[in-house]
Amino acid sequence: MRIKTLFFGSPEFGLTILKSLISLDYIEIVGIVTQPDKEFGRKKVLKSTPVKEFIKQSHPEIKVFEPVKLKAVALDILEEAKPELIVVAAYGKILPDSIINYPKYKCLNVHGSLLPILRGAVPVQMAILKGFKETGVSIQIMKQEMDEGDILFSKSIIIEDRDTSKTLMDKMAVLGSEIIKSNLTDYIEGKVTPIKQDSTKATYCFLTDLSYEKALIDWGKDSTEIDRLIRTFNPEPIAYTNGLVVKLMDKFVCNIKIDGKVKIYESSLLESSDNLEIPQNLEIHTGEGIVLNGKLLIKTSGNFICILKLQLEGKNIVSSSDFINGLKNRV
Repeated sequence: MRIKTLFFGSPEFGLTILKSLISLDYIEIVGIVTQPDKEFGRKKVLKSTPVKEFIKQSHPEIKVFEPVKLKAVALDILEEAKPELIVVAAYGKILPDSIINYPKYKCLNVHGSLLPILRGAVPVQMAILKGFKETGVSIQIMKQEMDEGDILFSKSIIIEDRDTSKTLMDKMAVLGSEIIKSNLTDYIEGKVTPIKQDSTKATYCFLTDLSYEKALIDWGKDSTEIDRLIRTFNPEPIAYTNGLVVKLMDKFVCNIKIDGKVKIYESSLLESSDNLEIPQNLEIHTGEGIVLNGKLLIKTSGNFICILKLQLEGKNIVSSSDFINGLKNRV
């Protein structure tokens, strides 16, 4: 007998988990619940979630539900799908009790942290922002309270120095997929004992932690903190600074002022091996840039950070070398 499974998910993270479920011969996907199409860009083109796009192209026989208000149609979805198992992976909305308590094999959530650490909506991003050296994936039995359910499986992963939210999310989606493929059978067969979370160790994160306003770079912070912020807000909404003054070092010092928002897509920390000597008689303030030995450096609190990829307002994303060449053309 195949287990009738209803899947809730929207972005690429959810799609990777969905593909792992589809690959299991004992799982029958009886429906997909995903976020409705949304308008994107200046032309407001309607765009479907990656989960919906995949189902339309590869499995059109599977019913797709796109409720605007999930609670209002929850019973209708359950009546039509009649799931024995529900799996949730980055759906993006809170599930009502009617859904959580419905299936025989419970409602399972694939969560991007080592619970109870970083309960909430943006655990992958916040692990980078907080400077964690490792994080992980937890699969829990859902409760109405946010991410407080008993844990079935968890596995850790190292956060690499250059990981962005995008690269780490992709790695963790693969990790979650591997956990499901290796362990879901044991759970279905009743061989797994759920572990209660220690709520005294819980921490939380919210969508507001990644608001556009918080993507504004404070150059008065340490370069390590700024580098983490830049990696956290990539791929969205992208860290930025309001205007920039760059000192171009040639036969003389030339200050070039750049107006408007400057988005910073990629940066790196300076190493002692870089051997970049700032002229002692050069006055440079926090938040100002300098071009030295072909590198674009910005002064932070007592240090410099190297900018690798950026975008001026109304312009294309460019490498720092192309940006520097553009500056030279201004002189």
